[in-house]
Amino acid sequence: MAATSFNGVTATIDAQAVLITSIDFSGGDTALVDVTASDSAFRQNIAGLRSPFTVTLNGHSESTYLPAAGAATSIVIANGPLAGTYAGIATAASVTGSLDQAVEFSLTVTEDAGTAWTPAG
Repeated sequence: MAATSFNGVTATIDAQAVLITSIDFSGGDTALVDVTASDSAFRQNIAGLRSPFTVTLNGHSESTYLPAAGAATSIVIANGPLAGTYAGIATAASVTGSLDQAVEFSLTVTEDAGTAWTPAG
C-alpha cells in the first residue's frame, strides 16, 4: 500500500511505496512528414512516428529503493487523473538530500517497445 501524497494520490515504483510531490506525463506527439511532390497543387503530409510516452515522478522515498537509469521499471499510480500502470525503462533517476533537507528523488520512465501503458482513464 502506497503512502498518500498530494491530493490523495498514491503511487508505487516497482511495488515500493513513494510519497510523490508531482507527476509529469508527456510524449505521444506525432510529427507530420511532408511528402509533397514537385507537381502537387498543395502540400501533402502523412503522420510520422509517435514520440514515446514518459512519466516523471518527483517526491520523497519511504525506502532507499530507486531504480537505476536503464532498468526495467513499473510505476503504478493508484488514483487521480493519471492513474494507471506505466512499465518501461528508467531513463533518468536522481536522488538529492542533505543533513537539513529530506531526501528527494526524481524518476523518469519512458515506454519501451512491447510494453503497454494502461492509463485508467
